[in-house]
Amino acid sequence: MAPPEVSKINFEAPHYLATALKIHAARERTSVRHVILKALRDGGFAINDADMIEDGRRLRGSNRPH
Repeated sequence: MAPPEVSKINFEAPHYLATALKIHAARERTSVRHVILKALRDGGFAINDADMIEDGRRLRGSNRPH
């Protein structure tokens, strides 16, 4: 199965928000990306379940599905 197409989105955020996102992600043992996608989904944006990867690092290297 081919990985989903992705686009990179860069934006500036206040330092306190970036810090809060990182702390929240660490507490949830997930990625900041997942925290943001979950917030967007909760805000009504359509995001496929397959794109809700909790921690992309798990899919790199030897952990990547074959």
